[in-house]
Amino acid sequence: MAEHYRSGPDQSVERPAIGRRTSECQVDCVNLLIPGAAELVVAPGREVAEMPSQRELIQSVRDYLRDDAMVNLKGRSQFLARVAGNSLDIVLRELALGGQHQVEELDRLQAYFGTGDDLMTLRSRLPQ
Repeated sequence: MAEHYRSGPDQSVERPAIGRRTSECQVDCVNLLIPGAAELVVAPGREVAEMPSQRELIQSVRDYLRDDAMVNLKGRSQFLARVAGNSLDIVLRELALGGQHQVEELDRLQAYFGTGDDLMTLRSRLPQ
């Protein structure tokens, strides 16, 4: 399913969703059959190639909203589908950047305010 979504003619929202869910079920079954604890461990920044990634799942929903839902909706529902697609773009950007942008933001705000407060506290001190 993942490969069909990546390269096939049918890149619908259901391909990565079904591919991910069936892969998760397979992992659950293997974990039930093998005695002892088992975890799927992946190095940071790497995905399991056989499963649709978080990025692919999010992209498929975003594309569905933009390419299918929006053209069939009207008024406020169409507007909200556009907002939802844009929100997913934000998530995709954050996934691409990892947490590095927040680390850098925290460093800059701590230097600006001259304090070791956490990011949310520092953000709340900024003018609204």
